Order: sequence, then C-alpha cells, then structure tokens
Amino acid sequence: MVSSAHWHDLDGSPIIVTENVVEYRKAVAEYVTAEDTVLEVGCAEGLTTALISQSAKQVRLYNYRLCHC
Repeated sequence: MVSSAHWHDLDGSPIIVTENVVEYRKAVAEYVTAEDTVLEVGCAEGLTTALISQSAKQVRLYNYRLCHC
C-alpha cells in the first residue's frame, strides 16, 4: 500500500487522496484498473493524466487554471 494515500468510499465511488505527486503516481499503479473511470482534479500539465490513461478505461480531468471560470 502507498504510505500516505488515503482511500475513501463515498456511495460506491472510491476517492484516493495523497500528499504529493510521488505518492499520487504510486497510488495510480496500485489502485487504478482497466475498468476504472478516473476523475483527476488539478491535472496541471497532464503528466500524471498520461500515466493514468495507460491504466484506466477513461480519464476525465478538471483544472481550474484551464477552465477560466
């Protein structure tokens, strides 16, 4: 298990929270499967998004800076 990852399950939708990018990328390798649709919040430049897309069925992303809301 990733050392600082926190797993939450709210109404059947798991949420994984990590403290930094290194732990986040380790969590991707450990938790994301080919059946998963992943919502990535704060995708920045998309480096981890690319990593997630190699493991997940689908990746949805949200980044406030890109949104211009």
